[in-house]
Amino acid sequence: MTCIVFDWVRVFQVRIYALLFLCIGIALVYGLLGFASAKNRHLDSTGCQTCHLAGNAVTANNAHQLIDTQERLCKGCHVDALAVSHPSGFQAGRLLPAEYPVDWKGDLTCSSCHLVHGDNPGLMRGNKRGKELCLSCHEIEFFYQMADGGVSVLNGVHLAQPPKDSFIEILDSYSQHCMSCHYENVREVSGVILAHSQTTMPHPVGVQYNVSGKEKYHELDSLSEKITLPDGQLSCISCHQAYDEKHGELVMSNKGSALCFQCHNI
Repeated sequence: MTCIVFDWVRVFQVRIYALLFLCIGIALVYGLLGFASAKNRHLDSTGCQTCHLAGNAVTANNAHQLIDTQERLCKGCHVDALAVSHPSGFQAGRLLPAEYPVDWKGDLTCSSCHLVHGDNPGLMRGNKRGKELCLSCHEIEFFYQMADGGVSVLNGVHLAQPPKDSFIEILDSYSQHCMSCHYENVREVSGVILAHSQTTMPHPVGVQYNVSGKEKYHELDSLSEKITLPDGQLSCISCHQAYDEKHGELVMSNKGSALCFQCHNI
């Protein structure tokens, strides 16, 4: 009888140890996952002094004190995305939902929609995306006033990622967005993609703006900051406003061919 009792005790002990090791294993897995997640948080590998006035002594109370505006700081990495995205760095003309906070000056900034130190896709606040996100702050009539009825902006706040059905992969991602609607204005001649409507002179897109040894083009550093060249390529957004209430209009006046002469030295 004693032996039987002893065996049951051993069985009980084995089960306890097995359960203990299982719990430790689960804790380690979650710990490693948490560590990996923390390591993947946006800007974690960047020193606090890169953005914050307080440097490594930054706290919740002084985190808003930056060495420059959010737009200029974000532009350090996201150069082209800011050029064709929702306007930022201005005082909102309306009361925004609490889930999309303005900064201490009352300005709408990048972090109104993005968690700067987040680790979720797109660093987005909340769960709203696309049209639902836009309508959190804007009335639908705001988009109906646009030339394209708001199609270009309701589908995405940034045009940095090409649409899933992009069909001209050699183009930059912004031009691919444009071509997803304006595909009838595209043709290819000798391997060069030409864009524009039937009533407008064709212009190459998707080619490098390279002035090396070419006297008929101005140097890059002389171009207006309004002209965007994604990865050095001529793009639809080099000349046209994409994410804007005046969708499709030129980035600057072409009176006297002023826009053309920004690049062409004729």
